[in-house]
Amino acid sequence: TIAQPVVLFYLISWLGNQNNVDFGEYFGWLMASLLAFLAFVKTVLHHVSFYISMRLGWNLKMACSGLIQRKVLDLGAGALVKTTQGQIINLVSNDVERFILFGATCHFSWVSILDIFAILALVSWRVGFVPAIAGIGTTIIMIPIQTWLSKYFSKYRKKTAKHTDERVKVMADTLSSMASIKAYG
Repeated sequence: TIAQPVVLFYLISWLGNQNNVDFGEYFGWLMASLLAFLAFVKTVLHHVSFYISMRLGWNLKMACSGLIQRKVLDLGAGALVKTTQGQIINLVSNDVERFILFGATCHFSWVSILDIFAILALVSWRVGFVPAIAGIGTTIIMIPIQTWLSKYFSKYRKKTAKHTDERVKVMADTLSSMASIKAYG
């Protein structure tokens, strides 16, 4: 993905050069073809990597769902009194769903480091080292701010989860009551 802007830079430079003295005629065709090829490769590789990452998330979700089911079956009656049916359903349906998101985004943690160095080199080449460091530094300063914001919003997610547990419990009780009335009514 970082190669596309570089190729686009050379293509635009070739188009801006009226006499084509520095570049031959075929250089523009080469850059345009290379740009199209890179777009195609990016599309193919993105979809393949996204599928593999999502598959990892699906496998993690299924494994955790199986662990939760095994744990619920092993729990005694006293422990099940403390845990509502809504909490278990919410845990399996919503909380375990986060593993799918983890699978889809986990590779960004190491790819971003490579991107930082590549972008630092490209910006240093075009603008200079000091402005490049300033740009990367500004981006890195945003990491603690994002961390703080995620902790701040997690408080609201916990409150939402409590209300969701209550809502699921009420719906489960309502549906089981309706089934009982239908069966015996």
